[in-house]
Amino acid sequence: MAKEVESAYKAAQPNTDGASHENPGLATAGGVLRDRMGQWCRGFALNIGICSAPLAELWGVYYGLHIAWEQRVTRLELEVDSELTSALGMSITCMLLGFSFTLQKMQLLSELTPVLSFICVMLYIATYAIGLGGLPWVIMSEIFPINIKVTAGSIVTLVSFSSSSMVTYAFNFLFEWSTQCTFYIFGSIAGAALLFICLVVPETKGLSLEEIQAKLIHQPDEINQT
Repeated sequence: MAKEVESAYKAAQPNTDGASHENPGLATAGGVLRDRMGQWCRGFALNIGICSAPLAELWGVYYGLHIAWEQRVTRLELEVDSELTSALGMSITCMLLGFSFTLQKMQLLSELTPVLSFICVMLYIATYAIGLGGLPWVIMSEIFPINIKVTAGSIVTLVSFSSSSMVTYAFNFLFEWSTQCTFYIFGSIAGAALLFICLVVPETKGLSLEEIQAKLIHQPDEINQT
């Protein structure tokens, strides 16, 4: 059940979060609504049941937006802390870009496709920046044990930049082959990242490095004892 507290202030900035005991496991979500001056307006806490940590965060976002809708808020500044939201946004915007180029190739809605493409590119950059642009480096610093952190970090960095170089090099060839299929492929890869985050990426919030390591090697007893 969700517990809500009302205030007379007009909310304009929902800040939501969610977490689970394991992945999946017992999950909760919560958040607050603030006005443009940063004043607290309304809050909620939600017991979700059994789900993964990313899904718990999405429940928090959904319930925060639902409360903002009930309060008739017309302008929102949404604050979330999730790679899931980032991957989902990247996948959707890439698919919409592919759809835009499909319409352009079919010579349909010729006045709308440039606007749609511009909006999708801007949203893609924004969703990348809030999640997958920086959070993987934070996770990398958390999940590797101290004795291999330097070596593992160097390998991950090498793979990351090598992959980025390959994508940059191949983009022009893919674009010449098929403009719309290029973005459909990128959207599918972002969708695969979404599934990977849901199923594999562990919840590390509030855990020490030792607890994270014990969680990764499936030793729940060690986590409970700490």
